[in-house]
Amino acid sequence: MTRFFTITVLALFATPVCLALAACSSDDTSSADAGQNGTVNTQGAKGSSTTLVGGVSVAVNQNQGMASLQQLVAGAQQAQGIVTPGAAAQPGTTTKNVTLSDAILVGQVSQAITSCNDACKGTVCEFKGCGTDEAGTVVINGTLSWTAGTVKCVGLTYDIDQGSVGGAKTKITLDCDVTATATSLKGRIKSTGTTSAAALFKDAGVGSLGDISWSSDTTFVDVTYASGKPTGGKVQVTASTTTAGQTYTGSAEVSFP
Repeated sequence: MTRFFTITVLALFATPVCLALAACSSDDTSSADAGQNGTVNTQGAKGSSTTLVGGVSVAVNQNQGMASLQQLVAGAQQAQGIVTPGAAAQPGTTTKNVTLSDAILVGQVSQAITSCNDACKGTVCEFKGCGTDEAGTVVINGTLSWTAGTVKCVGLTYDIDQGSVGGAKTKITLDCDVTATATSLKGRIKSTGTTSAAALFKDAGVGSLGDISWSSDTTFVDVTYASGKPTGGKVQVTASTTTAGQTYTGSAEVSFP
């Protein structure tokens, strides 16, 4: 099977945004909060939060749970790149830009979601071991619901195992609690993940990185949207990444439009 090193982003909307750590800035990359040693990629915060808005919209306005989860998964994938080691990182931690894209076979996540044709009924999707049978498996479990204007992810995880083809093992969890109407939303979506990078880069001349983990906590503050695109309000994102035993944290604020 051919391996691709690209994340499939299902929806990135070209909505102008103002991003900052404390105030609006035109920079694509900003330093982390005082006292932190990570670097915040505001473009990563922009892409992740905007894709998550699209995922909520698909559930609430189109009643399509599987398509919604695909976008929520894409937002979680993007979130891994929000915080990276800063200039003060110890030698060896930035020798390789390790991203979730290195652990994914393109299309596998989508195939896993759609493998359970009867997972969705009404406004609830229950995924029970939905996965692919190919080498480099992806398995999804948990519940996504959008009942009575509340979008929730309960025990929603997906496991990517490419050990049989010399790749990494990745586990990602989604926690969603968002109140939404056809034109607005508020609440939070959190994603966490861990990737075992030892096998993935054993022949790449990279030192022992151990497990790479990250988290992203996105809070939507009275966000308005149309056709899945944010038009007003703001999003506050707090994220962290751990590599080579060191943790880096940072935050960003996204204002629309």
